[in-house]
Amino acid sequence: MSFVAYGLMEVGMLILLAVPGSGLHQDLLSYVDPADYFNSRRLETQVPNLLEMAAKPAPHAQGTVAQLLSIRRLAEMKEKLGDQKEPVRKALQGLANGPEGFARDYAQRALARMDGKPEPILYTAAKDSVRVQALEWFPESVTFVGALDLRALPGQASLTGKEAETGDKVKKMLAEILKKAPGTPLEEIYKFIDVVGDIRVDRVAFGYGPETMAAKGQAFVRVSGYCNQKRIVEFLKQTIPDAKVEERKGPKGEPITIVSHREPPAFAFIGDTEFLMAGPTGNESGSVDLIEAALEVRAGKKPSIVKGILAKALEEAPSDARALLVGMVPPEVQTLLPMTPLAASPHRVAFYVRTPKDGKGTLLQMKGTMQSEPDAKKLTDGLQEVLKTAVTALDNSPVPIKKETLDVLKTVLKGIQVKAEGDTVLASVTITPDVPAAMLDLVNEFIQREFRP
Repeated sequence: MSFVAYGLMEVGMLILLAVPGSGLHQDLLSYVDPADYFNSRRLETQVPNLLEMAAKPAPHAQGTVAQLLSIRRLAEMKEKLGDQKEPVRKALQGLANGPEGFARDYAQRALARMDGKPEPILYTAAKDSVRVQALEWFPESVTFVGALDLRALPGQASLTGKEAETGDKVKKMLAEILKKAPGTPLEEIYKFIDVVGDIRVDRVAFGYGPETMAAKGQAFVRVSGYCNQKRIVEFLKQTIPDAKVEERKGPKGEPITIVSHREPPAFAFIGDTEFLMAGPTGNESGSVDLIEAALEVRAGKKPSIVKGILAKALEEAPSDARALLVGMVPPEVQTLLPMTPLAASPHRVAFYVRTPKDGKGTLLQMKGTMQSEPDAKKLTDGLQEVLKTAVTALDNSPVPIKKETLDVLKTVLKGIQVKAEGDTVLASVTITPDVPAAMLDLVNEFIQREFRP
């Protein structure tokens, strides 16, 4: 289970970095260094060998990995193809015009890079993707939800300039972390992809239900995208001791596989496009029961959270939100926050990530619903004071920060607008394209210091 936990941590890191405009891809192999992988597997990487692996993949997961990484490597070597340039282009064009799948996606990106063009938009998010579709399988007992769609909005142009460069910087940074991290995390990832092939994550959602006198705490995660269900299940069977596997058909005949263990969580795969994970927030039993509850909501047999206690809050969420967090603030947090500089606590919060009307950067919005207008005023004043303190703290940071990075961070903090409207607190800030780049520089400086001999 150690790798499963590590993998979830890595996926979480990618999700945090994958804000709109970051230029990041949605699939796992996009973050694997082709040269390093081929070297670890003692595979020849001359152009003819790469061309052969790209055009005629072996019929197993490792062959899929070799094919996709070969396509990427050929695009990276575009200046060194020599007399193989036309055969490479012909092979890539054939894949780009082929059936839907990872090979077609990689070939289309590779051709764009070889031609010096922006990478094409391959997948787009549907309307209400995060405020309804991502959450509608969660039971009404859930009181806090979040969702993030990694796909582009319909009509969104391909990324260029700093926004396009950010994705490449993140890939290099993650590769550096994995190579220098203690233990063998990179080899563990290679073993994983050798069994399962590639995985694409289009959307991630979570739901949380607090512990009550009548029920245990509950946690749900739903991932939408694409994977080979049989390969993933086989990997879990090899990794989880005494794993129990149950196969069945869903309401429309779709294959559903449930994988469980004596400890939480339990997993469910719906076809090759949906993944569910659920379990109690402690180490109690009952994970399979929670999976079954979510599947019953999916089948329309039980009410969904989108019609429950958060129905109004979700209806108020923007239909074009790329990501959101909406929920009831836990009682213990409501007790704690008034004792901090914030001075008051909302009983319900909502955070949205959107694309500004001009299409540049990212718009972050927050809405806190308070118990009263005086509490709204207290929280507004508290937030403004905290922001001033944060700017001062940056000026006096004990850790050296480049002036350019410092200026960008201070501009963001000073640009956060906070106001009270009745019993509601509203906050917003626009994140310009230079902010992700500045944050990456800051993270990279930290990594260099941490891994310095």
